[in-house]
Amino acid sequence: MTEKEKKEYEELKRKCLHFEQEFRRLQYNPVYFLEKYYNKLEDPIETNDKDKQAIFDKFNKGVAPYFDDFNEAMKFTDKKKSLEEKGHKDWEVHDILFSGE
Repeated sequence: MTEKEKKEYEELKRKCLHFEQEFRRLQYNPVYFLEKYYNKLEDPIETNDKDKQAIFDKFNKGVAPYFDDFNEAMKFTDKKKSLEEKGHKDWEVHDILFSGE
């Protein structure tokens, strides 16, 4: 593989990873979808935090991650708790934890 082909391949891998991360966010976070995409394509829906929480609760069916070991699960739980204590809203916590970033 030439250097040019290696660079093109690495760029393709980067784009695919970004696509997967973005799709995961859209798939599991209705508030993110509303703000990032829907409101740009359609007449915007004005929402406050109460509306966003209602949307999140209606469409988020409690996605639970799979962990290979207990330590990973504890790190996840600690990070979630820390974000909540800092005042992040449910949909923000979800986006941070599940975006893959």
